[in-house]
Amino acid sequence: MTDTKRCLKCERTKPVQAFNLRRKGRKARQSYCRDCMVEAVRTTRAMQKEARRG
Repeated sequence: MTDTKRCLKCERTKPVQAFNLRRKGRKARQSYCRDCMVEAVRTTRAMQKEARRG
């Protein structure tokens, strides 16, 4: 049996290994897949950089 999970952002079903572990709990996984998390972090950092510039 293959374990899969659906990403809440891109709504694709991916293997559980495509989701990072949560900091709390040993078996819990993030809601967003790694690809979506990378994109979210890039967007947030870019917005923060612009906000610091003024």
